[in-house]
Amino acid sequence: MSVKNEIISLLEKNRDTSISGQVIADSLNVTRAAVWKAIKVLKEEGYNIDGTPNKGYILLGNNDILSSQGIACYLDEDIDIYTYKCLDSTNTQMKKLAVDGGKDHSVIIAEQQSAGRGRFGRSFYSPAKKGIYMSVLLKSCKNIHDATIITIQSAVAINRAIKRLYNLKTDIKWVNDLYYQGKKICGILTEVISDFESEMIEAIIIGIGINVSTSEFPSELQNRATSLGLNNVNRNQFIAEILRQLFSIIDEDFELVLAEYKRLSCVLDKEIEFNVKGQKYKGIVKDINDFGNFIYCSLFTALITIGAFIQIPVPYMDYFTLQFFFVLLAGILLGSKLGGLAVLLYMVIGLAGLPVFASGGGLAYVLRPSFGYLLGFIVGAYLTGLVSERVTWTPIKRYTFAVFCGLLATYFIGLSYYVGTPVSWKLVLLSCFPLDLPGDIFLSVIAIGVGVRFKKRGLGC
Repeated sequence: MSVKNEIISLLEKNRDTSISGQVIADSLNVTRAAVWKAIKVLKEEGYNIDGTPNKGYILLGNNDILSSQGIACYLDEDIDIYTYKCLDSTNTQMKKLAVDGGKDHSVIIAEQQSAGRGRFGRSFYSPAKKGIYMSVLLKSCKNIHDATIITIQSAVAINRAIKRLYNLKTDIKWVNDLYYQGKKICGILTEVISDFESEMIEAIIIGIGINVSTSEFPSELQNRATSLGLNNVNRNQFIAEILRQLFSIIDEDFELVLAEYKRLSCVLDKEIEFNVKGQKYKGIVKDINDFGNFIYCSLFTALITIGAFIQIPVPYMDYFTLQFFFVLLAGILLGSKLGGLAVLLYMVIGLAGLPVFASGGGLAYVLRPSFGYLLGFIVGAYLTGLVSERVTWTPIKRYTFAVFCGLLATYFIGLSYYVGTPVSWKLVLLSCFPLDLPGDIFLSVIAIGVGVRFKKRGLGC
């Protein structure tokens, strides 16, 4: 770090406090002349630094120049921060940085954007020194669902930062806008960088634009946009607080974050107008669900139930059902947790007495030797989802490996359940391998093909 940057970092950490030139020189191990020269350059760059004999130098409270040093001094985490006078778009610049190997949690900030972007190709008005225009790089996300969650988390994090620093009440409009006094003051644009071959997400970019002190807007925005009205705010501290809240909220229980999001929503119980494939509709917003997760989960619970009764006859082998196909597909499309939960719900419903099992239902079903396969279904779906989430091969290889891991787990648990039962192992192996296993391998192959096609179309969680 240059002497100039070290000095501004020192002054930022001690804002509104005088530090003598000799103390600065000693702490940086440089001469007083070097300190004086660096201070002179900083003043020329626009920093409001006051120098008083016998007192030293002080960074005045009305200084509002964005700098990586000024932001970093408010953070506990050491991250890469890049500041620019003007960019076309911080998100565009961040995409270049991500491709060039940018680190997780890297941040790009601009004093001004010449082509700021919002959702659906809309522009975001970004005048110089009037707002916060920034992009954050996240590399720990794995699927498209994470991108939707990140947008929700970002909106709540920004709301928290504004409340904590300035005690202002802002509302959230689905899904990515913050409103103040009935008008928009913030937009969030979440973009995904994915690998075409593996279909895995490599990074998520969170673009954030906040009108901090903007007083004049283009005519088309005057009735829809406003600012927080913070004219003498320390934007470095503001940015740092947003980052602190954002990095913290990512690790929080999402159900609690979503509940907070709903409390801050300004569209619940309100009539809205929305577009679906170019057609305009009106409706009243009654709730914001967990992005269809539990709807998908319930759907697969129903499919697994129905699958047990769909019998496909096979010459010389009696028949097989589609149940195992839906178990594996649940793991691929829903992921480990929801896939396992879908099967668990099916088992709980059956044990409660509803006749959803192949031979009825009720608690007595646990005494049947074949109940082990129902337990195996839970582990099989979970393991299929887990391997699909963790392995980064091409889709065909990844889902093939995941499905056969689920198949092996299901059979291992299912066969283990026969231990200690009156059924002979000879009979178990004779019915399992020649009769059941070929059909389940066939269903596994079908599940791989269907899973790959559905994932390519963006279906699933």
